[in-house]
Order: sequence, then C-alpha cells, then structure tokens
Amino acid sequence: MKKLFIPILSIFITFQALSQAGVNNSINVDIDFGNGSDAIKASIKEDLYNLNLYEYAHSLPELYDLFDNDQLTFEAWKEHIDSLSHRVAINRYDSIKPYYVVDYVGFIPLQAKFFVQSLELSEDLKERFPSIYETLITLTESLTRNGYKRDEYDSIFAYYGSQVGGNNIWYFLQVEDCYFIEYILEHELLPKLTLDYVIDDYEISSHRKLPIYLQKRKWQSIARRLKESSNPTCQKYGEIMLETIDYALFDNDNNFYRKYELEGMNWFEFKEF
Repeated sequence: MKKLFIPILSIFITFQALSQAGVNNSINVDIDFGNGSDAIKASIKEDLYNLNLYEYAHSLPELYDLFDNDQLTFEAWKEHIDSLSHRVAINRYDSIKPYYVVDYVGFIPLQAKFFVQSLELSEDLKERFPSIYETLITLTESLTRNGYKRDEYDSIFAYYGSQVGGNNIWYFLQVEDCYFIEYILEHELLPKLTLDYVIDDYEISSHRKLPIYLQKRKWQSIARRLKESSNPTCQKYGEIMLETIDYALFDNDNNFYRKYELEGMNWFEFKEF
C-alpha cells in the first residue's frame, strides 16, 4: 500500500506522558472486536467525522484494514487530525459556554490520548501492521495536548437529566472511567442515587454512523475498566453495565436522521454516547 512517510518523534516520551487508558482491540478481550466490521468500515469510509477518536480507538481492526487495502489514505487522516487540532485551538479563545456534548471540544485531546494508548495496547495489530501503527502514532500524537485538565472538571460537567445531547457524563466516563465516578462523588456533582440511576437505566442508540457492534465495544470497554478498578462502587457499576445492556437499534433505519434534517439540526449535536 502507499505510505505517507513522516519522521517518528519521541514516541517513548509521549507514552510516558499519557495516562494508562486505552483498550486492547482483541477478540480475546471482547469477542465483539471480531463482529460488525463491514458496518464500521462503511461508516468510516462515508465520513471520518462519523466517529470521534475514542470511537476510532474501538475500531482499530477496521481502521488498519482500510489503510492496508488503500481504502483510506494517511493524507486524509492527517487532514482530519489537522481539522480537529484547529477546532481545539479556536476553542481556547471561545467565550461561549458549550451546550451540546460535541461542543465540549476539550474532550478531543483526551480522546486522542485514549486512541494513541489503544494503538499501543493492541499488540497483535501493531505487530501485523508496524508501518501503519507508527504513522498513526506520529500523525495523532500532537492532538493529545491541550485537553481539559482534571481541575476543570467541576466547571465543565453538565447533566441535564434525560435531555439528549446536553449531558457530557458519558464523555467523561469514556476517557476517565472510575476516576470520574470518584470525582463526581467527592465533589458532589451528582447525588449518589442519580449516578446509580444513570448507570443502571441507560439505553444506547445504534445507527448507520455508529453501528451496534461499535456501540457494544464502547459500552463493554467502560464496564470492564470499572470492574477491574480497585474501587468497590466502580466495580459494582461495571458489573451492572455488563449485566444490563440496553440498545435501541436503528442500524437499518434510513429515516433515523430525517427528524434532525427536518428541524435543520446536525445529528452530531445529539451524539451523547
């Protein structure tokens, strides 16, 4: 396949700076990393913006395959990362408080860190596609900077009950898992009973842009990390999530986005999980 050759920069130092997050995209970890590939690849090929970097961290088998078969170019990936970096840079000077989940662009560097760490953890893929691995690391690493800091969390956390698109609790949990649950309780950002309800009674929508097996990979990834933590509350939540997975399936519903189009809205504004 065609390669975009870029110098490899200080990868060892970079990983030392990253938190130990990420997910190993192996069927030995989760059988669903071997399911749903065609639908996930179709979403990626349709538009790189269909997935965020946290979602790409759970789509590495598909991403590697698209690069290896010349169905996706490194030039396109670089342009995508540059575009995201531009959004993050502009946001530093934006005085408008975010409202929709996707407006909290400080999550983008945190998702990039999770993506880079997932590239490292997914050793089977790294060994099969070393050139793709190294190039993805190099192209994405610069985006891992300038994200939200932990001492900002209490000022940017938003929870609006069942209001779709306004909650960012799952965006926090995706990249911080148990740490954010501890943070919520310590800083009293939500009552414990409300947090119990959020974890125990949540339904995930899947659709063409975020097909069912990608949503399952994401959900089960959080659940495993919670269950493997040392905090009993987090362990309990992880067990609950693995036992009570509820999905609203719209993968084959071509009218799923119609309601947003009729109201002149962007479906991304309502992307909550």
